[in-house]
Order: sequence, then structure tokens, then C-alpha cells
Amino acid sequence: MKYLLPLGLAATIASSALSQGSLFPTKRLIGWADPVSTNLVSVLDLQEIPGCKPAKTYCKYRNNNPLKSSPWRYYAGGTAYDARNRSVWVSDGLILAENMVRGCKPRCRPIKALRLDKKAYVSGLAISQRKPRLFQLATYEYYFEVVTYDLQKCPRPISKCQYKFPTFGGLIRPVATGLAYDEVHDMLFISISYRTASSSAWSHMGFAAKASSPCKPICKFRLMPASRKLVTGLAWDNCERALYATDGQITQPHFFSKKDFCRPKYGRPCKKQTSPVWHGLCLVPGSRTLRKGKPCTKAPCNSCPSMYASTYGGDPVFGNNNFGFSLTQAPSNSLGILLVRFGPLTSGIPFLCDRLYATTGPVLYIGSVPMGGAGSCGGNGSVPFPLPSSPSIAHAICGKPISSQWVVFCKSPIGAGLGGLSNAVQFTLSN
Repeated sequence: MKYLLPLGLAATIASSALSQGSLFPTKRLIGWADPVSTNLVSVLDLQEIPGCKPAKTYCKYRNNNPLKSSPWRYYAGGTAYDARNRSVWVSDGLILAENMVRGCKPRCRPIKALRLDKKAYVSGLAISQRKPRLFQLATYEYYFEVVTYDLQKCPRPISKCQYKFPTFGGLIRPVATGLAYDEVHDMLFISISYRTASSSAWSHMGFAAKASSPCKPICKFRLMPASRKLVTGLAWDNCERALYATDGQITQPHFFSKKDFCRPKYGRPCKKQTSPVWHGLCLVPGSRTLRKGKPCTKAPCNSCPSMYASTYGGDPVFGNNNFGFSLTQAPSNSLGILLVRFGPLTSGIPFLCDRLYATTGPVLYIGSVPMGGAGSCGGNGSVPFPLPSSPSIAHAICGKPISSQWVVFCKSPIGAGLGGLSNAVQFTLSN
């Protein structure tokens, strides 16, 4: 195997990989919300952005769900999206529950949230794909805490910290009500809603902190000037460098420069346009997966018309170390040769029994994988392709296409040589 850029990571895995397509072609805000009928406990509502389209209910949780129908406190509730599993973590303030977005079924067994101070209730969730980690914010008036869980499997607490507001200085009854994570810069954002002596309406500020020290903010900034209601959630967009803040009904983006986390520019607010109120917020990435061409084989390979190339390991987002390429139902005991390029699929050039479509842009990876298998077309192989999250790479390739295609080498009694070509796959790196 030969590596041409550190972005590619080669491995030989002779196993069947899960074929998948994109959940959504464009990014969506998603949040746990109040029930819309008496026979439901709660729902997940999604809103497509940009375009500010009316939110839609995507998942409906019934009475057998462990979550309460509404948060335990007015400031409680959290939502986070795990791109590796395409699942959503939600909390009602006491319970952590993970459900698949597609199908809405539970993934991990619900657990009780670890609360350092029993007066605090979970008020925000965020996820790091690279680590992977689940960050949990809990609060009550004049206090918040952050617990970090290892998410290699189901949550395991690994660190924690606490923060107390002074009871003097102008902030009245402050609560920390939203949490978001910047994958590229390893930063956490925390929303603080408070009242002042001159007004009973809510004012808001944001804390920016290193994820390794979430209770030691490096700066503070004015948050969500579009609303005087309690902020109920935050979400971060890595590509746009945008922090979305919501009061459950109105959401406003805050845009940051590459080097300044403390002086956002405020974007146009967007109304949710449906009645359920969000308690927590996160961003589900949008990515268009394009497939081109049909698989084909010729001698010396067996005929395998169902051979199929795809990706696996979740969404193509920054920091997703589970991401990779797969080839299934290929000629048994063949050698799969994977080509990955930084560029779009083309109209193709004639090659073997069809056309080679991954023909433009720098080569990111080229390598081979033994396919194994039994019978004529039992060959399966996969190549891990961890996606980067370093700032120097992320900002340059965000939203850009990456294309791939497999060539198959076979050896049989009639000879040996290249005899198979897969369909081509293109995706864009997002969020």
C-alpha cells in the first residue's frame, strides 16, 4: 500500500461494511421538543437551513420512553448529534438517552446523568466526533457544571468541573442553558441567560472555553440579541463557523472569524414556525452522496453484477475516525484496489469493462485490500479513512468533493490481471 497524504489511513479489513447514503442532502437543526399530543412523551423536531423552512416532527417518542414529557426544570433539556452512529442524544434533565435518527429506535440503554450537585439539572449536550466525547452541561441558578463522558462505547464519565457565579455584580439568577462544541478548534460554547435589576426579561451572554477546561472561559460575548426569552440550546457549524442559539422558537446564527471567538457578527433570526419548543439544539450535517457508473467484471474475474462500493462509519464530517470506504459482493479471493481523489467525479474515461470516473484532483490514497470470501462473489473489503479536524486542513476542504472508485485484481486458472471495476462514489466533507 502507498500513502500519498496523511489524510488516508490504510488497513486490511476483510469484513463486510455497512453501505449507506446521506441522511439529508442539506443541513438541519434538530432538537428535543415538547409533545404535540397526549399520547406522546416528546418529539424530535428538525428545521432545514438555510431557507428557514417550517420545522417538521421527525421522531415521536411514546409513553414507554424513559424521558419525561417535558424538562424537569424550566432551564433543563439537551440535544446532541453523533455523526459516527447517526444518532441523537437527548436529556430531560435527569436521563441521558440515545436514539437513531433514521428509525428513531434506541441505541444505547438510557442512563441516569451524573450530576455533581443534585440541585443541578442537565441543560445542554454536545459531542466531539474525534475523541469521541459527550459533554454534559448541568445548571441551577448561579451555578453550572460540565461532565465529560468517553463515548467509545456507552457513556463513561472521565472528567468534570464546576463554576459558581458571584451573587453580586448585576447578574440576577443566571443559568447556563446551552452547550455547543467546535470540532476544529476543540472549543466549547456555553450560553448564560440572566436577568438584570432594570428588566425582568432575559439577557444572554456566551462563554467560550477550551474543551479541556470548560469551566474556565477564555472570553465572554453578547448572545442572541434577537430574543429576550430564555435560551434553550446551542449548535455549532464547523464549515460556516456559526453558533446557532435558540429560545425554543426563534434561532439566531452568530458568525465568528477564524481567530476570534469573542466578537461574533449576528445573523438574521429564523422562526421555528411550529408549536413544540426546543429544549436543546444540534446540527445534523447535510451531505450529498453521488454514485456513478455500474459495477462490471470480466475475465479473469468471476461475474459479480451485484458488486457495490459505498462508504461506512457515519457522516463525512470533521473528526469522524470511523469513516471509511467499502466494497461488497466482489469476486471472492480477489484484491480490491481503492483510489481516492480530492475532486469531483468526471464524465469518465474508458477503462476495463466500463469507465473510470475518479480521474481528477490530487490523489489522497491508493492501496489494496484482500477481499477474501467464499463462493463466486463473497468478497468484502473496507479501508478506514479517518477524516481530519485540524484547522489548516478543515477550512480548506470544507464543502469540497472527494471521489473514489475500486479496481479489482483477480487470479484464476485462466490467468491473472485486472478484471473488475466498481461504481464510483463522491461525497462532500461537511460540518
